[in-house]
Amino acid sequence: MGRKGGLRQLLPVIERYEKFFSLFQDFRGYVDFFFLQDLVNEDYTEVRFFLPFDDFKTPAIPQNKEEYFEHRINAIEFLEARNRRINEWASNNLKANQTGDDNSE
Repeated sequence: MGRKGGLRQLLPVIERYEKFFSLFQDFRGYVDFFFLQDLVNEDYTEVRFFLPFDDFKTPAIPQNKEEYFEHRINAIEFLEARNRRINEWASNNLKANQTGDDNSE
């Protein structure tokens, strides 16, 4: 079953929002647009989860204190990495706003 089971469960959602997902060309485009690179492996073929994942068979939320802390640490690390990535993009791409160059007048 493996990945196919998960894909079958996600396919109706992907099809329902086909126009939205088509804006990004592919999965890589979606991940890059929303700065989610830290949630996938280097070649974008696997999703990284905050807790161990078993093809949608395990609960989506932590079930005990240990899982809660593991989830919390992983979520915070993801958010910090994503915020750094967004900040870097903004610093490189929004220079006109930083220098006060406003041509709207």
